[in-house]
Amino acid sequence: MTALNLPTKRPFKKMFMNEDDKKIYSMVQRLSHLDKVSISQKKAKEAEKKDIKTKREEKVQEKRDAYSKENRKDRYKKAQGGRNQGGNKFGGKK
Repeated sequence: MTALNLPTKRPFKKMFMNEDDKKIYSMVQRLSHLDKVSISQKKAKEAEKKDIKTKREEKVQEKRDAYSKENRKDRYKKAQGGRNQGGNKFGGKK
């Protein structure tokens, strides 16, 4: 093939194909191209959805962390006797 300097591996294929075979072959080629395009578009959409999901999860996690931080502060204040005397849980002297 390289010695003949031909453009494709099977350059004479179309010479032996009738019109119906050529139409079928061209349809198959178009379908395979459309399939490749749709797969690439699907991957792009999946990547976009994944980015949105990770951003949303990060935001929720930040809220959870802030809430747990406030809870820790409140527990520490209660243990040190914040509003009640002597650190008793329900207040009052025992």
